[in-house]
Amino acid sequence: MVGNVQTRAGAKDVIDAGADIVVGSGFSSFAEATELSGVGVPELSALMQVEEVASL
Repeated sequence: MVGNVQTRAGAKDVIDAGADIVVGSGFSSFAEATELSGVGVPELSALMQVEEVASL
């Protein structure tokens, strides 16, 4: 099981490495550093990118 995957490439890498469960993760109210820095992928975008690769 792998969490905090935000991109298609990241999802592919962890699936190729043997992950059976992949969870997309992005901005949340608990990620204050992400909010302040403006770095990261919005949660819905992260989930959609991971789903694209995981459903192949």
